[in-house]
Amino acid sequence: MMNEPDQLAVLPERNTVFFPCTLAPLTVGRPKSVAAAEAALSREDKLLAIFTQRDAQLDTPGPDDLAQFGTKAVIKRMARSDDGLQLLIQGIERIERTGAIGTDPYLHLSIRPAIVAADTGTEVEALQRAIIEQGARVQQLAEPPVQLDFSQIPAQLDHPMQLVYLLASFVNLDVEKGLKLLETSSHIEALRMLHGYLTPEIQVLALQTKIATAAKTEVKRRIPLAAFGTSVVILAGMVIGFTQLRGYNHL
Repeated sequence: MMNEPDQLAVLPERNTVFFPCTLAPLTVGRPKSVAAAEAALSREDKLLAIFTQRDAQLDTPGPDDLAQFGTKAVIKRMARSDDGLQLLIQGIERIERTGAIGTDPYLHLSIRPAIVAADTGTEVEALQRAIIEQGARVQQLAEPPVQLDFSQIPAQLDHPMQLVYLLASFVNLDVEKGLKLLETSSHIEALRMLHGYLTPEIQVLALQTKIATAAKTEVKRRIPLAAFGTSVVILAGMVIGFTQLRGYNHL
């Protein structure tokens, strides 16, 4: 059942917010995080929970050190390295933590789905069109360019909030803004919030591009693609992968 609580191993994230519908690589090195990933890999469904820790300086955060809302995710790929585990993670849905099951050898929490109901109306439609245009503008400012038709994205999504989470993962929102966006339970408020976040981001990126273009140096300054977060590297794969979210593939 969609609303039944679940118990999942937890990956605490520092300095970043992992959104539903995001496909991104993660390096897992802390002992408890490695143990959590191993526990998830031992499950048939390969599921785990990802929560942002409120204090990035904590090496072993407890349940109360995590944000209230996070993302249920599935491990799509795993490789071992000297730094720990290299994972490819796909976010599935927004979740809320409801209780602690255990903290050793890894964080183990009770969670429940926290689905945001879709809103309709002229303002919603206008905001959706506006943030799609903003996403296309960010795409134009990216180097190297991302070959993706933003106008076609909504038709490939199952829920309007996926558009919000997709575009939020496309830009380098700070943790405070990212958490506010993930914590909101209102679709229209999330659209308003993201639109407000993207406007100054685009202005800064446009100014950076203007400065870089004007600089007459041998090595031209360019806006690094990394500035938009690791998830943008495989943004096209995220969109294609949306069709698999209902019956996602496991390892």
